[in-house]
Amino acid sequence: MPTEGGGALLATAALVRHLHAKGYKNIAFIGGTSNRDTRGADRRRGYSEAIKALDQYLALAPAGPNSQMAKDMLPELKKMQ
Repeated sequence: MPTEGGGALLATAALVRHLHAKGYKNIAFIGGTSNRDTRGADRRRGYSEAIKALDQYLALAPAGPNSQMAKDMLPELKKMQ
């Protein structure tokens, strides 16, 4: 579990742990990164590290919600519910 990093990293890791503790098993991350703002990358890292520590399936879409890859991934994520 991440214990160091920016607020976005720690908050996202805490969110993943909270959802997992509530019984959620299929927790996905769809988000992007920006050259101007590192919070997206920090959130992604927090998600990835927490999911791996919980030994859960890592579901990442590598771009923001306007990307085609994220749109294509949503139907598969909905099936996992």
